[in-house]
Amino acid sequence: MAVNGARYRKFRRSAEVCGSTRRKAPKSETEKKYAEAKLLLETVIKNHPNTPWADLAQDEFHRGFGCQRQEWHHNPQYNERQKLVPKY
Repeated sequence: MAVNGARYRKFRRSAEVCGSTRRKAPKSETEKKYAEAKLLLETVIKNHPNTPWADLAQDEFHRGFGCQRQEWHHNPQYNERQKLVPKY
């Protein structure tokens, strides 16, 4: 395909959302909700030790309350180039 005389290839884009400890909103706006969430997770861990609920709460607590989007691109010609590599 040509756009303005330039060729470009279609890349397959993928993305995932991961937990993050970085805050996206100002601390002044979220501090109360963060404290409440932390208290609730600690309560679950304390009241239900050695259960799947405690494990999930622990994971959520360590992952952080923020989120981060990670994106990457995959060139569809990558597998075609593999054919050119000699096999010893």
